[in-house]
Amino acid sequence: MKFNNKLESFMDNPSSWEGTVHRMEESRKTNLDFELVHKLKEIIFEEKEMDIDKVSNAIKESYGAVIDSIISEGLNNMGVDDFYVYPIAGHTTFFAQRIILDSNDHFDLSIDIIDSGLLNKYKAQSKMNLKERGISFYGRETLTYFIKSGGMNISNWSHNTPAKDLKDASCQSDGDRKVNDGDVVYKKANETYMFESSTDNAIAISLELKRNKSPLSLMFSAYDYQLKFQNPSDEVDSRVQLHISLLKAMNCIEAVPTIKKFLSHPQHYIRWYAMQQLLGLDALLVLEELEVMAKSDVHEEVRFAATQTWNLVQEQLLKKAS
Repeated sequence: MKFNNKLESFMDNPSSWEGTVHRMEESRKTNLDFELVHKLKEIIFEEKEMDIDKVSNAIKESYGAVIDSIISEGLNNMGVDDFYVYPIAGHTTFFAQRIILDSNDHFDLSIDIIDSGLLNKYKAQSKMNLKERGISFYGRETLTYFIKSGGMNISNWSHNTPAKDLKDASCQSDGDRKVNDGDVVYKKANETYMFESSTDNAIAISLELKRNKSPLSLMFSAYDYQLKFQNPSDEVDSRVQLHISLLKAMNCIEAVPTIKKFLSHPQHYIRWYAMQQLLGLDALLVLEELEVMAKSDVHEEVRFAATQTWNLVQEQLLKKAS
């Protein structure tokens, strides 16, 4: 095996990697203290609705200082630390990187850097495989300010699907648009856009409001525009699903009483998700709860799914008994 002496030395020296972690944490703290972050907090806390002009002007006036700070701090730290990486998080994709400037209870603020070559390559591939691609709505009000548009072309989409009735849900195309430097793209919770092509790399600042968000994030098929998946848009609900999934994956029968508590969760998708995982752990332990859900759950789709599952379980039990 070929060893990297520099890496081996780094891993064997706690003070080295502790120093790298410290530098990255300091970079995160710098992000939280940008004037832009403070301005947006003031605007959002004062206004009941998104003031597009105020938000856009605040970004326009302050983004230069943000970019300059990120570049200088990144270069300085990388100059003294071979293992320092500027903290990047969020919806990083095949063709884009996201730097989180702030994430709080009210909004997420980030910088997106879109690689033109990778974007165009991704889109060429997706056109050949539309059935595997999706159009995602994250259920949040968003505003994107294009610092450098790179000749970006975007497609616009919307849906009119109430969270309580997802039957036969679909989305629709609202046409394409080319954006220029300084352009603002504003979307409501039931609207979204997708990067389609660009002639050069692009940089954008994105603001996602968490107030008045839809309880669900939805993904529709890029092939026929029909609903494919639904997930909680709330971070707490997402963590609940993750933890239940982990308990199911570990075959933790001891956790059944705990998971059962989520069968009365106020969100219908959490109730049904908990039931699905319980059925996977041991269907016989939740037959009574499944029957109750099929007969009396307040959400039509949950009742329908539970009824189908209840009938299937009864058929299997009858086969085993005969």
